Amino acid sequence: MGKYLTEDELRSTLKHSSIPTILVEGKDDLKIYRWIEEDINASTTIHIDIMPCGCRNTLIKLYHSRSDFKKVLFIADRDCYVYSAIPSEYSDIIFTTGYSIENDLYHGKGIEKLFNKEDALIFNQLLDAFLEYYAREVEKYKNGEEYELKLAPQHILSNYKLKDEFKPSETPQRSTISYLKADYDLLLRGHSLFQLLNMVLTRKDRNSKPNMDSVYELCYKCYKSDCIDNLKKIVLSSL
Repeated sequence: MGKYLTEDELRSTLKHSSIPTILVEGKDDLKIYRWIEEDINASTTIHIDIMPCGCRNTLIKLYHSRSDFKKVLFIADRDCYVYSAIPSEYSDIIFTTGYSIENDLYHGKGIEKLFNKEDALIFNQLLDAFLEYYAREVEKYKNGEEYELKLAPQHILSNYKLKDEFKPSETPQRSTISYLKADYDLLLRGHSLFQLLNMVLTRKDRNSKPNMDSVYELCYKCYKSDCIDNLKKIVLSSL
């Protein structure tokens, strides 16, 4: 994606920009925002510029200086606020519906139409095993304890099971697992969710192994999500 502008460079750019600008966190999910930018610019008379800032901390700092800018919107991943409430001080930030923009892309599970019967079975095995770990970490978050939600599924799973060293010392409540599984497309960290999908679609014994960049594009352009459409509407109504 190239080098991000520094906080000072972003601040200067935003102060002098006459084009409606949307500041996003960026990194791996920037391609999704580029598609959103293209769609809005192609379908409306409004021209927007989506600008990545590289990390959440920078976005929040610039958000607190928003009175210095003319036409700037801020979009952030909801992250763990998906399990709790968004602080009132961030009321002017547009948050994703799910954990991240990747979750909003996945919402509706349309991409799972690529699954054959065996794919669906394996995906559910992987999901159940991963939730054994993930649900306990969510409980820690809700209890104000230290938690870790960013461990990659392929790192903690083996043969569709949770490795012994990652099994939680306390078994998560069944209600927590049920809550997460019911809406895993929105509640399970998006990057982890797509990694689980990748483990299914690119496994050795699967005949067709799609490139994951193509899978993201399929999600956006073919299996359209209500969450992405809603995000576009919020952006347009906020400009």
